[in-house]
Amino acid sequence: MIIELLKEKKGFTHQEEYLAEYIVENLEEVVLMNGEQLAENANVSVSTISRLSKKVGARNFSDFKILLSRELQTEVYEKRAIDPNIPFQKKDAASKIVNNISALAIKSIQANNEQIDIPLLLKIASVMIKYHTIDFYGIGSSLAAANLFSSKLNRIGFNSSMKEEGSEQFYSAINSDHTHCAFFISYSGEIVDNLNIAKILRKNKTPIILLTASPESSMAKLANYVIVMKADENDNMQNKIDLFSSEFATLYLFDCLYSMIYSRNYEENEIKRLYRERVHYYVQNSLNEIDLN
Repeated sequence: MIIELLKEKKGFTHQEEYLAEYIVENLEEVVLMNGEQLAENANVSVSTISRLSKKVGARNFSDFKILLSRELQTEVYEKRAIDPNIPFQKKDAASKIVNNISALAIKSIQANNEQIDIPLLLKIASVMIKYHTIDFYGIGSSLAAANLFSSKLNRIGFNSSMKEEGSEQFYSAINSDHTHCAFFISYSGEIVDNLNIAKILRKNKTPIILLTASPESSMAKLANYVIVMKADENDNMQNKIDLFSSEFATLYLFDCLYSMIYSRNYEENEIKRLYRERVHYYVQNSLNEIDLN
């Protein structure tokens, strides 16, 4: 809307037309400027900027920038093809990077929200509550998201762990049994180490939950419960590490699961969370006092 009005220049003075042209040519830079900077760069007065802002429906220039930024994000989301693996290029302005990341996050979350299997997530939440001891498995950047989820679970009384990839995960699987629940994050579902670990867990009668973008994969056939996420990346997924779209999807689905688990016993989990935060606070303060002395 604002960009179209700037292009139309209807009812603009000569100075306002000149300013409108400058803004249209430098949209992503203008949202990062203050009034004085724009006035200097466009060679107009601050009062001209104020008048133009009001003519396109904004209260002032600050409001103008907010409205323009939202419009730019919408345009990015609807029209611009963004590489879901690396959503920026070498010479991109900071505002373009911010808009691309925002648009990609929105797109990824909306795509997963549209296909989410709520009954399945509720079932998995029940399974995790039942077993209470949750061991996470994965490789690469998926471990960062798993570590965050694991930490949240521990705050409400779970016995959750995430071993570093490699031999530690094999040892964890070997020591697992029917009282544990395993949670894998494997986008491709074809990582050899993951498959070998899953076979050990199956032998030890440990139930397996899998979060994957490949529901027909070898890993999916070994799992008891499969959460399918929508990811835009499709070129050699097995060999990619930092997949932006997949990371947004993973965090979103973990947050959904955690919220379902938390809400199931809300009052009890609030007490547990607050107690653990209080203990952590006192422990940290005690350690600080020891260090100071």
